[in-house]
Amino acid sequence: MSKPRILVFAMNFSGNKIAGVESAIYDEYVELSKKMNLIVLAKNAHDNLLENIKIIRVPRNHPPYWTLKNTLSFTRKMLKVRNDFDVVYTRLMGYHLLIPAIIAKIFFRKKFVMFISGSMKVLPVKENWLNRPVIKIALRLADKICNHSQASLEDLELHVGKRISRQKIIFLNHFVDSNKFRPDNSIQKKNHVICTGRIDPIGNFEALIESIPHIVKEIPELKIKIIGPAVDKIQKIYLKKLNELIKTMKVEKHIEFTGSVPRECLVEWYNSALIFVSTKKAVGISTSIVEAMSCELPVITTGKGSLPQSDNNLKNGILVEENPRKISENIIKLLQNEELRKQIGREARKTVIAKYDKDYFIGKLEQVLNQIAK
Repeated sequence: MSKPRILVFAMNFSGNKIAGVESAIYDEYVELSKKMNLIVLAKNAHDNLLENIKIIRVPRNHPPYWTLKNTLSFTRKMLKVRNDFDVVYTRLMGYHLLIPAIIAKIFFRKKFVMFISGSMKVLPVKENWLNRPVIKIALRLADKICNHSQASLEDLELHVGKRISRQKIIFLNHFVDSNKFRPDNSIQKKNHVICTGRIDPIGNFEALIESIPHIVKEIPELKIKIIGPAVDKIQKIYLKKLNELIKTMKVEKHIEFTGSVPRECLVEWYNSALIFVSTKKAVGISTSIVEAMSCELPVITTGKGSLPQSDNNLKNGILVEENPRKISENIIKLLQNEELRKQIGREARKTVIAKYDKDYFIGKLEQVLNQIAK
């Protein structure tokens, strides 16, 4: 039987291992291509020839009307290859990617698989009024909808005002390469607490910064490292606001914004830190949380549904209220208890290997796409 032909989208498919969602999606597509044929429509792409992957470059666009231009560009490229794929698989939820998928479904009868991850993150309704109706149409038309947690699914339904058919839902966790993201005892631990992600209001870094004065009363040598870029105008304004808050609270020597780091370097960051903290407002499990857990780094998180469930009553991490004092209390508790940190870290990696490993994810996604293609 011939391999299914899948159309996927990527803003960046350059193989540039900058940490973040785009890098994780790149790894996912490369692994998936070992099982089936992929056409990747991408704005940035490398020239490397990858087996079973055909890369189609989409023209770069610039403001104004950046998203509208991208929508037209991706749609035109989709139309040119409409006879070369059977299934369209969307991994991101911007309407510039969903609209081409919707057109492929309606006019060319292509099968449509939609992956949802983190509804609050992908539905900035106030800033982008068109997202909601496009996502509602996509949810109605999709043949299958992959989602990584019940909490994320319920939150999405709340924001789009629509109950999604449970017959379409496939619960599919984030994937992490547990052979790459693994504990490394040769890396020396530093007295660091780390946090990763774009410097974006969704990150809710204020809560972490406001917890610092409470922590340093007990642990004056505390150092927090926030790893991630501030790229666009909103992110740069937000970073400036955070720096002003840091100065106001007089905690400059306890926190540092490192900027972006190559994704392969994250393993060293995870292994050299004592704790990973996530204060994201987005509902659901993030890739960075799973990567940290895979490295046996204990996680403290405030997000609803952001900690992977296991059979040990959340002993694989700590879920706390979105409250600076609660955050500080748990950071202090872990920093002062090495055995507890190790115990949580070991349980976290067990959870990842059981339910979030690369082979598990790709195997289940392959099964979904194969069934749809038939």
